[in-house]
Parts: sequence; C-alpha cells; structure tokens
Amino acid sequence: MQLIKTQLSQKLDNLKLIIDEIKASQSYQVVSSIDDWQDYFDNQKIELIRERDRLRELIKNTDVK
Repeated sequence: MQLIKTQLSQKLDNLKLIIDEIKASQSYQVVSSIDDWQDYFDNQKIELIRERDRLRELIKNTDVK
C-alpha cells in the first residue's frame, strides 16, 4: 500500500511540474490573456488577410513572364 502511495505521489508531483511548464509557456500566456475570443479571431483574420494581400502583391510584382 505504501508503494502505491509513493508512486501516486511521484506521478502527482510530475503532473504538477508539467502544469507549471504549460502555464509558463508563451502559448498559454497568450491564450489565458484573451478576454474576447470573437475580437481576437476577428483581429487575427484581418492580419492574415493583410499578409495574404501583401504576399500576393509581392508575387505579382516579382512575377517574370
């Protein structure tokens, strides 16, 4: 029984470390700071459209025919 408690305690400690690593990650920080998901994705969409248009223009201007 003591062995099982020790193993479970070690697994719990390991899970706590993993959770702390996740919480310290940049991705988690970004996600946890988002208050308005609709606004966040609307802004992401706008940025992606701008980048797409910029790349299309770059391709158009460098296209050799």
